[in-house]
Amino acid sequence: MSKVLYITANPKKIEESYSLTVGEEFIREYIKLHPNDIVTRVDLFKKELYNIDEDLINYKFGKLSEENASQEAKAKIKKLNETLDEFIDHDKYVFVTPLWNFGLPPVVKTYFDNVSIARKTFRYTANGSEGLLGGRKALHIQASGGIHSTSTKEPFAHGTTYIKSILTFFGIPDLLQILIEGVNLATSNTDEIKKNAIEKAKQLAKTF
Repeated sequence: MSKVLYITANPKKIEESYSLTVGEEFIREYIKLHPNDIVTRVDLFKKELYNIDEDLINYKFGKLSEENASQEAKAKIKKLNETLDEFIDHDKYVFVTPLWNFGLPPVVKTYFDNVSIARKTFRYTANGSEGLLGGRKALHIQASGGIHSTSTKEPFAHGTTYIKSILTFFGIPDLLQILIEGVNLATSNTDEIKKNAIEKAKQLAKTF
């Protein structure tokens, strides 16, 4: 039995979003094919997350203990640890996001800041950093108005590249991708783009 963390970061309704529509098709097919697996849904736009401030940076680096923290800091530390524990407790991750201004919605960065904790998701050794989450699987479903994966004119898309970098840091180097690109281009057949992405999602659900 596997535990899948299905993480979305889009304030739109499902039917208004290409990434969420494809993501729902994927997770629906996955549940049908793997009925004994556990799927946990996390909507980052509805999840209580704290940006890393003075309290949390001191906690992350061992300069502030939970016992010695103020009540306000304790609440932030408690929420960070809950988010971290939930992340570590799963062995498959699905991230569903749009590409915004060549990057990801800010809540995604905040989320990764909350789960990037030394001796939990990675550690430092004499030979450099080492990820502690090896053996897990990950998929990123991303929609974008333009086409960036093959573009030489605009090779600035730091959405899926950011997620791949940080997951590699955690010990998960093989990030599967479904890129739904060109949905805002006047020349694009958006129905065909969505149809192809859904078909790829259903195929990936079989082996993920």
